[in-house]
Amino acid sequence: MSGLRNLKVLKSKEVKEIKQLIEKQFGAVVEGNLVFFLNTKENKIFISNQDIGLINFNDFNVNSIGLYLGELYNNEFRPSVEGAQLIAKTATKNILEVSREEALQYLQGKDIEKQTELQGFIILKCGSDIIGSTRKKEGKLLNFFPKQRRLPESVA
Repeated sequence: MSGLRNLKVLKSKEVKEIKQLIEKQFGAVVEGNLVFFLNTKENKIFISNQDIGLINFNDFNVNSIGLYLGELYNNEFRPSVEGAQLIAKTATKNILEVSREEALQYLQGKDIEKQTELQGFIILKCGSDIIGSTRKKEGKLLNFFPKQRRLPESVA
């Protein structure tokens, strides 16, 4: 897999540490025979099934592979939108229910004014939908929704 630019296949010990971090923060278990990759430039974690090893990457320059699970950030794990959806399946803590109006604000790229006792990174949920992750700071929930995926202001 020498064409994997800036990507490192994580060893079982490193994978175990990431899984333990996710379990500690969210009470969630990431299951399956997955291959974990670290983008060493951006500290981003990607996952794929083990069949990825069947592909010859020598003729390609690959910066990311598989599903973007999230980012390692100061000994914490910040889930991506898809990572939050995957983790939330078994998560037992740090999940916050928001109203439809608050979810719309978040999806438009705005911080949400909301009080909560939850700490660290938090998975946001609206009904049965997982919409992403956030972090509480000074009575606000910070917006981490990707700019290229945000809804326009005109959507109500």
